[in-house]
Amino acid sequence: TSADDEETWTFGLGCNGRVDVLLERLPPSGDAHPLDFIARCLETRQSGVMATVFGGSPDTMGRRLLLEAGGVRSDLPDGPVRDDVRSAAETVAGEGRTRSERIESAAGKLEVLLEVVRPPRSLIVFGTGQDAVPLARLAAALGFHLTVVSNTSGGAPADLFQEANVRLTASPAAVREKLVIEPDAA
Repeated sequence: TSADDEETWTFGLGCNGRVDVLLERLPPSGDAHPLDFIARCLETRQSGVMATVFGGSPDTMGRRLLLEAGGVRSDLPDGPVRDDVRSAAETVAGEGRTRSERIESAAGKLEVLLEVVRPPRSLIVFGTGQDAVPLARLAAALGFHLTVVSNTSGGAPADLFQEANVRLTASPAAVREKLVIEPDAA
């Protein structure tokens, strides 16, 4: 960017910064639709990897491979290219970090964005006293998947916890039976 460019784009990059922007059309539907994939990851509360080819041969440009707990969906043709992209996606899934990668394949050099899609982290609030109300509101505003657990029907009125994704009434002994606590839950 230059001073003139900065007025147009206002990225705040300073002198000679660079941003690459990928604009792509979303298909109306299909097995490898990115928005459906993200929705499934959020709904099932399972992580996945979305691999998008953004550089390389014209016949693979913009194609995707979606790796999730239930398997793989892709609009890449079966064969070595798809296998190579899947292998890279599996590696990124294990690492848990988004990155781009150059893959040498039968179709030539491909550039692939490997995005880790994670559901929001869980926060479990035990108790529904007045002190839990602002905590629940703050957690919801910060994007946590919020569960509020009470061992009685007392405490603050339930309508004060409308932000909660899950509201549960259970005794301390029964909580483990009724609630799955994810490994990274707060």
